[in-house]
Amino acid sequence: QEMIRETLSDAGCAAALADDTFPLVFQRIYSAFASPDVWAPCPEGVRAMRHAKAQGLVVGVVSNVYPRYVDQNLPLLGLHRDLDFATTSYDVGAAKPDSALFLEACRKASHVSRLLSGNKEQPPIDPGQVLHIGDDIKKDYLAAKAAGMRALLFDPDGKYSGADSAEQLDASEVIHTLDEVTAKVNALLASSS
Repeated sequence: QEMIRETLSDAGCAAALADDTFPLVFQRIYSAFASPDVWAPCPEGVRAMRHAKAQGLVVGVVSNVYPRYVDQNLPLLGLHRDLDFATTSYDVGAAKPDSALFLEACRKASHVSRLLSGNKEQPPIDPGQVLHIGDDIKKDYLAAKAAGMRALLFDPDGKYSGADSAEQLDASEVIHTLDEVTAKVNALLASSS
């Protein structure tokens, strides 16, 4: 409720914050959040996840979203079939860009990998073996790299193409469509063989 209050306040919707009004507004927003009318899977993202899975890779989500998104919305969109795990800031008690969130994702990925392989003695996945894809230069790209992971910055609109961002980015790690993920995954797998 606090997040919705802050959002409405920031948007200048004081009338929606009134004592009698807010519970009605909140219920409407809360109900809409779980509606299939609000969300749609990104076909390019689905293709990227399925390609990674077909290569025998563990696929997960690292997000600052509420657990409800993972529990309700991902299955609603059918994305749960392509994901092995999810790590949210609410589960960890730390939000992106905190490395703790990324390292917990590595721990979960290691556990899933052991389960899928049936090898309990399999060594843990090293952060350097993980590819994180995100759309925020600080919370995703730089944070994942700081945690020791490989990273791709998803920048469909060229938001980070300016000189300010150029110093922080490796141009080969910027993608403009999720359809580019397949080639990046293939290249990483080929270089690690």
